[in-house]
Amino acid sequence: MTRYPKHSFYAATLAATLACLPQILLAQAGDKRDEPGQVQEEVWKTMDVPPAPILSPEEAMESFEIEAGYSLELVAAEPLVNDPVAVTWDEHGRLWVAEMWAFMPDVDGTGEDQPVSRVVVLEDLDNDGQMDRSTVFLDKLVLPRAVAIVEDGVLIADPPNLYFCKDTDGDLVSDEKTIVAPYAVKGNVEHAENGLLRGIDNWYYNAKSNRRFKFENGQITFEDTHFRGQWGITQDDYGRLYYTTNSFYLYGDTIPWENVSKHPGHKPTAGFRTPVVPDQSVFTNRINPGLNRAYRENWLRPDFRMKKTDAISAPAIARGHRYPEDAQGNALVPEPGGNVVSRFQLANEELEIHGTKQLHDGSKWGEIEFIASTDERFRPVATALGPDGFMYVVDMYRGILQHKAFLTTFLRKQIIERGLDNPVGLGRIYRIVHESDDSSRAAPKLADLTSAQLAEKLDSDNGWERDTAQRLLVESRSISKEATDILIRQTASANTVTRLHALWTLEGLGLISEEILTTAFETGDEFVQAHVLRISEPLLPQANAQQNELWQSYMQALSSDSKRIRLQAVHLLGRVENASVTQHAIANLPESDLTDPYFLDALVSTLHQHETSILELAESAPNSDRYKQLLSLLVQAVFKAGYTDTALHFAAVANQQQTPAPITEAITQGFLNAMEAKNVTPLEIASKPQSFVDEESPIYAAFTWEGKIDPNAVVAYQYSDEELASINRGKPLYENLCGICHQANGEGHPSLAPELVGVDWVTGDKRRLALVVGQGLYGPIEVGDTLWSAAMPAHGKHASLKGEAFNDVLNYIRSAWGNNASPFEPGEARGYLEEQKDRTEPWIAEEFEDL
Repeated sequence: MTRYPKHSFYAATLAATLACLPQILLAQAGDKRDEPGQVQEEVWKTMDVPPAPILSPEEAMESFEIEAGYSLELVAAEPLVNDPVAVTWDEHGRLWVAEMWAFMPDVDGTGEDQPVSRVVVLEDLDNDGQMDRSTVFLDKLVLPRAVAIVEDGVLIADPPNLYFCKDTDGDLVSDEKTIVAPYAVKGNVEHAENGLLRGIDNWYYNAKSNRRFKFENGQITFEDTHFRGQWGITQDDYGRLYYTTNSFYLYGDTIPWENVSKHPGHKPTAGFRTPVVPDQSVFTNRINPGLNRAYRENWLRPDFRMKKTDAISAPAIARGHRYPEDAQGNALVPEPGGNVVSRFQLANEELEIHGTKQLHDGSKWGEIEFIASTDERFRPVATALGPDGFMYVVDMYRGILQHKAFLTTFLRKQIIERGLDNPVGLGRIYRIVHESDDSSRAAPKLADLTSAQLAEKLDSDNGWERDTAQRLLVESRSISKEATDILIRQTASANTVTRLHALWTLEGLGLISEEILTTAFETGDEFVQAHVLRISEPLLPQANAQQNELWQSYMQALSSDSKRIRLQAVHLLGRVENASVTQHAIANLPESDLTDPYFLDALVSTLHQHETSILELAESAPNSDRYKQLLSLLVQAVFKAGYTDTALHFAAVANQQQTPAPITEAITQGFLNAMEAKNVTPLEIASKPQSFVDEESPIYAAFTWEGKIDPNAVVAYQYSDEELASINRGKPLYENLCGICHQANGEGHPSLAPELVGVDWVTGDKRRLALVVGQGLYGPIEVGDTLWSAAMPAHGKHASLKGEAFNDVLNYIRSAWGNNASPFEPGEARGYLEEQKDRTEPWIAEEFEDL
């Protein structure tokens, strides 16, 4: 059945749209991301473009080509589900769907701010694998993007809030809705927090976000973490996180960020945002004219098919039990722009993960992706692991995919001409099955199981059952002795994956002990041992004091032949609180570890506030060259963190004649690297040290004191008390609105947002900055040494920036991270916007040349 939404904002006719087309095309959003003079030729008119009719679910099934042995089953379609973007399942086996009705209801995004979206619950009443009933759990939402089942309720993300909702009478309709946190506060629909993934470590992780959280007893606790991805986040059986950006299939984190992020002066890089799948090629089974920039040279293949990734969306790891061995642990990644879903086999190589694309022979075009459709309206926006062990594909099913913030004139004209703008409000969900499996489709129901029965489910070969059983056990706060005994037994005798779940379940329940961890370490493989060490972190100081068996396991790990185990042990040296143990451990590391980026990050983190302890090792080592890289990084870290006394200590050692040359060279190089960073100012000290005689040395340049003459010095702006108050008010505004893309440290994020540190766009013309932030900017623009083509949304009318708050956030940006630029006077920034009050479109860089 085809469903046509009845909301008033869908009713605009094609004639009305065409009537205002000339005005709209003058400043189409996505056009500004092109190089000046880029011609958007209507190349689709030179192709033999097949029609894109609205297919019924049954007709759509005929459009798919999928790898031999696999097939798709329809699970739900309109009117049961409409505009689905994210799914999850509860312990009853019911399917929860976030429906984004307000996303691009027409080609201009008219009504995108209307509260017409919702979350529904789908039920399969006869266990045949198809949904029979849809219940609206919560409506009057705007752009819901994620749903998570939690204790006694549901978390629902609908910008700018994260809601905790409860059904108190069992009718699957929300009776209570409480705001528990700001969420997805900033950005358009494509660029704001999403995910709500519960990790194996009992923390919730998000994409397009630098924070994680725990939700317990109705309360949420946030913690900073690594910024990850754009849309969608998933994990494998070992708890490693994977995420994407629109133009990149899959990134992965191979180690826990929290283990290596202890030093404020050092940003770890090894093991984070690792390109698991660097190959960005796409192989569709139809020509693809409907891409936002298909007019660009080399955007399409010579046969007019999509050439490279453009709209990658929410991935998932196949952790079910219904597929052949070669599919277990595979990554499924949707590319809705190309109407395909790709499959990648993942392989471990020490700490690295590598993905290999699995193509198959199509009927017409040669090799194509795992799932490919000839239906241009097939829009796979997410994949997910279901309770039955199968993988699912969420199809938003629509002609319009590109958001208005980035829509080009080329695509807009094509959408209208080819009739892709209507209808919206459809949607399908599919199940991927394999011919080797049986026909059972009933979803397991864990809701009524005892704690002992749930504990047994941790040994399931279905990842969804393991995850859900762990969540229910941890959320119960208390379990039976029988269940506890089962969990303890599993930590020592089950397979690796079951052991991991059992360990983290006991950790979440507060039932972990030194004895359990020691036994698990002694009997487990390298993955079990690494997780044991992670869980052991808060127990290590006591273990050291008691010199117990857990401590012996830890000492064994420090000298393990396994890089994974040895690295995890080094991560925890900072918690040991024993200088002699730390020095002995570092001294006995293989020389290769001291040049390995993973270990260097770990050592800088673990030596926080004990940086100079490495000097004793280096000075006594037969070959002090082995510590050169570590020494340089530590010097850079203490300088960036502003640890003046520690930096002076390093400087004094470097200036002593008896200091071995490699150590002096390493320290000098560290100061040189530190001083070459942007917005660097020397550390202030009381007076010139007697050892500072070489005025050409980077060490000399790294410090300043009263009376020091530096012809290259820049006079720092001295902020008044009133200006400092404005800056302080602006900091939380920046962190909530801007930091999600530009990051809290202002260093930006690759492919998302440019840096704000020491760039003229920030520290230069105040009027220009106010107009850019207030009214938006389209690229291309050059920021630092990088050319950006992204769009900067307008923030001048944001609810959080009313009145002087707009001044405040700009003053923070101009003063933070060493920018030290003069602030805006009260009312000044708003005054610049008032001068341009009739402007309705964002700026482009060239326009500022004439202002």
